[in-house]
Amino acid sequence: MSKKPLAALPISADIEGDDAAIERYAKKAGIPTLKAPAQPAVSTDDTKEIAFNTTLPRHVVTAMRVGAATGKGPIRYQILKALHDSGAVEIAEADLVVQDRRGRKAEAS
Repeated sequence: MSKKPLAALPISADIEGDDAAIERYAKKAGIPTLKAPAQPAVSTDDTKEIAFNTTLPRHVVTAMRVGAATGKGPIRYQILKALHDSGAVEIAEADLVVQDRRGRKAEAS
């Protein structure tokens, strides 16, 4: 089953560059319109999280992994808690929430 291709309709020179005239012509010719995708909301606050990569000594990473396995909370929580406790960075209590990989909240011991 093959469809006959649509013939291209010429656009007259008098409407070239006039967006409103082109829109009217397209509507009259039955040309479907495209809608621009909605722009995502841009966050202007500091609540958005970003990925951060760094290199640490192997024994530090091992200790944090063991801590995560023994109930001290995920590595992210351990780092935020250490920064909070040291006073090096002001961390909101709302950011000191222990979450598992699926985003479920749990209490740290």
